Amino acid sequence: MLKLLYNIKQEYISKSLYIWNTNRSSMRIFWELATRLIDIKGFIDDEWKGTRLIYNRPILGLFDVTEDEEAIIVVSEGAIVLNDENIHLEKKFVKYSQLLSIDKELFNRNVYLFGNGEGAKRYRKILHKNGIDVCGYCVSNNYQNNISDEALCIYNDDKYTESDAIVVAVLRTDYLNDIIDELRGCRADVYIEAFFDVAAIAGGNIATVIDKTLTENRNLVLCGSDDLFADLIESALDKYNIRLSHKIFSEFVFDILSFDPEATSVIVSEKNGEIRSFILEQLYSFGYHFEKLNLTGIQNYMKSKEVQTGKSCYVTDTLVGYSMRYSKSEPIMWKIFGDKKTHNRIIILGGSTSAEGVFAIESWGHKLHRKLINKGYSVQTFIGAQEGYDVLSEYLSLLRDGIYIKPSIVISMSSVNNVMAFSNNRTNLKCMVDRIINEGINKFDYYSGFPVDESGYSFWIRLERLIKYFVENELDAKYYGFAQPMNMYMDKMSLEDKIFFQIDENTEGAKSFAIESRDDDFYINLNSLFLHKNNMYYDHCHYSDEGNEWLSNEVMNHMIKDNILK
Repeated sequence: MLKLLYNIKQEYISKSLYIWNTNRSSMRIFWELATRLIDIKGFIDDEWKGTRLIYNRPILGLFDVTEDEEAIIVVSEGAIVLNDENIHLEKKFVKYSQLLSIDKELFNRNVYLFGNGEGAKRYRKILHKNGIDVCGYCVSNNYQNNISDEALCIYNDDKYTESDAIVVAVLRTDYLNDIIDELRGCRADVYIEAFFDVAAIAGGNIATVIDKTLTENRNLVLCGSDDLFADLIESALDKYNIRLSHKIFSEFVFDILSFDPEATSVIVSEKNGEIRSFILEQLYSFGYHFEKLNLTGIQNYMKSKEVQTGKSCYVTDTLVGYSMRYSKSEPIMWKIFGDKKTHNRIIILGGSTSAEGVFAIESWGHKLHRKLINKGYSVQTFIGAQEGYDVLSEYLSLLRDGIYIKPSIVISMSSVNNVMAFSNNRTNLKCMVDRIINEGINKFDYYSGFPVDESGYSFWIRLERLIKYFVENELDAKYYGFAQPMNMYMDKMSLEDKIFFQIDENTEGAKSFAIESRDDDFYINLNSLFLHKNNMYYDHCHYSDEGNEWLSNEVMNHMIKDNILK
C-alpha cells in the first residue's frame, strides 16, 4: 500500500479533527489529510455554518465544538484565528505543520530505502533523526552493474514482506514514478514524502471539481495508470463516501466517450508526463476542460507538454534565482516571436499568469502578438514573464536584458505574486528564496534588507514607478503597466468563490490591491475586471483561455488607441 512518510502524530489520533475555515487553504489541508486516510469531522466557519456539506462533512460554527473535549481544530500556517472572543480556546487550535510527524508504523518495521544517491542520503538522515534505522538499500535492475555494497541489492518482490517498509528515496519526479510502477506488487508498505504535486493541490482546482461533482451529483471518473497512486486516491475518496463511477486506465482513455462531459468529472492520476499529456489532449477534444470544472488532476496538470516531458526546464538564474529554459539550443528566459527587422519590439513582463510555453494554454501575450499580426502590424514580441516572478524580478530582468532587446514598448502585467505575506521585507525575492529552500543550500541564514512594514500594493507601485522611469528614460520606449485582474479578495464572496480563490497567506495582500489600487494613476487598473465573471480562471489566479482572450483585447485596444505601432 502507498503511504505518506509524514502522518498524524500519536497524540492526535484519537481526537476529533476539524478544519478551520472553508477557503482554498482549508481545502488543501483537507486533501493532505484525506490522502493520509484521516477522518475529518467537519469544517469550522461561522459565516456558512449549517448551509451545506463539503465532501460529505458538515460546516459548523466554532462554538458548536467547544464543549467537545476531544475536538482539535487544524488551521493553515497563514490563518489568523485568535481574537478576544476565542482566546480561551487557544489550545484547541493546531497548525497543520504541528499535526504531522514521521509515520509511527515505521518504528515497527524493517525499513529499506529505494535509491542509493543524494536522495538516499537525505532520507536516511531524516529517518535517523527520528530514531529509525535503515536496514538496507535497493535499486532497480538498471543499476545491477553499479552494486558494490553488501547492504545494497536489486529490488525483488519476493524479498519483502508485510513486516517491511520501503521508503522511496529519490529526488527526481521521473525516478519516483518509475519506482512506484516497479513496486506495484510489493507486499511491504511503500512510503513517499508527498502525494499531490504542490502546485496541483495549492494552485489547482481539485477542491472545487470534487465539491461540484457532489453537489451536482455528477459521474466521477479516475483516469490514469493502474498503479499505487490510483489506489491511494480511490481509498481517500472512499474514506469520505465519494464513490468513483468508473476507472479508466491510460491505454483505454477513449472509453471516456461513453460519458457525457456535462454530467461527468474526470480526475487524471497519471504520473508519466508523456502519457499524461496524451490523455489531456484527448480529454480536451472530448469536451473536458479545467475552466469548465469537469477536469482535474493530482499533478501540476496545466503545464505544457514541453515542461511535463522535460524538454523545457528551470535553470539557475544568477540574478533572480531561476528561469525557464525553453530549449537546449536557446538557453534564455525569453520566448521570442516575429520579425527581427521590425521597429515594433514588444517586451512582456509578469509572472506565471503572463508566461508563454510554461502552461498548456496560449498566454494573453502570444494572443496579442497574433492579433497584431492579423491586423497588419509588423511586430516582434519578447515574453519574459516567468513562473513565480514578482514586480522586483521583472525590474531586475528588464535592467539586465532590456538594453540588448531595445524595445519600443514594454508591458508589465503583474501584482498576483506581490500579494503573498512576508515577515521581513518585500525585496525577499520569491524565486531566489524558493531556490535556496528547495535546493537545500540554506546553510546560512539569508538577508533581504532592513525590516520594512509595507503592503503588497505599496511595494508593487513603488517598483512599477522604477520600471516606468527606466523604460521611458533609459530605453526610450512606451511603458504600459497593468494591475492585473485578481479575485482572491472580494467584498461579497460566495462559498464557492471562497473555496476556489481565497488563500490565507494572500488575503491581506490581495485586499491591499483591491482597496488601494486606483483608476486615475500612471498604471491601468484591471484589478476588478473579472470579479464575479464565470470561466475567467482555471485556478485561484491563472487565467483560462477565455480570460486570456479578454486580456489580449484589453491590452491591444490601449495600444491601438494610443497609435504607438508603426
